[in-house]
Amino acid sequence: MKLRFTRDPKKSGGHLRTDRSPVMVYQFMRENQGQYTIREMAGIFGVSCSAYYKWAKQGLSSRLIREVVEQHQYR
Repeated sequence: MKLRFTRDPKKSGGHLRTDRSPVMVYQFMRENQGQYTIREMAGIFGVSCSAYYKWAKQGLSSRLIREVVEQHQYR
């Protein structure tokens, strides 16, 4: 099954582009892994499967800390 975009992903404002925050991409991948494979989504978004699995394996507290740090770096 292939991912289908209703809009041009390059014009999406960077919502899921990895040059912004890989956390957003990883969250999308986690939420949609029942519909698509991690491998498919990693290829589309330009992230590695191993990076996703490393992120997914981290504890919730370290994940929240990283998200807060990343959000403040892009302001």
